[in-house]
Amino acid sequence: MSSSAPTDVLNDLATGWAEAMQRWWDDSSSAVRTLQRGWTTEPRGDQKACGCTQSHEQQDCGCGDPCTCCVPQADVVLHARAGERRVLAFSLRNSRHREREVSLEVGPWHACSDEQVSVQARFDVDSPLTLQGCERKVVRLLVAVSAPKDGDQRESLGDVGGCASAYADVRFEGCARPQRIAVVVHPAVCDAVDVTCDCGCC
Repeated sequence: MSSSAPTDVLNDLATGWAEAMQRWWDDSSSAVRTLQRGWTTEPRGDQKACGCTQSHEQQDCGCGDPCTCCVPQADVVLHARAGERRVLAFSLRNSRHREREVSLEVGPWHACSDEQVSVQARFDVDSPLTLQGCERKVVRLLVAVSAPKDGDQRESLGDVGGCASAYADVRFEGCARPQRIAVVVHPAVCDAVDVTCDCGCC
């Protein structure tokens, strides 16, 4: 018997052990994700997820001022104005040595206010995507916000009368838990740059 035989046996044992542990981890992770989906795919209710302790009609959550916003409870909060397009980047990291398939999905948007506002979101890559072993990849979520326009003004961006907000769950199946994204839309009048027409000639 060659002197390298014990080393080969140890290497085979180590490889088998690593593969068994990887299978256990994958199965456990899949089970955990299944349980998480049971908690995260259902809307959590406007009063809890939207951050207001009272209903919006009662105006008891501090939202009476058009520039005071009820911010939904979320992992990430984007602040925008009607007509804006925001970009939110996510860094996906595959910590194992084998490739991993990841499916990207944006869930439905749930409104937290009576203001009419539309939120559209999509990823800049096709789903599903494949992460190679130990690969890190940045994907971008493109978020567009719009509001009803006044009359027939085609060039108008539209606006909201008071702060409007909505939230959605973004899922990374095969990689990580969902991320709840909230969008808070501010009226144009809020924090507008003040330009005083005080030329002294009037």
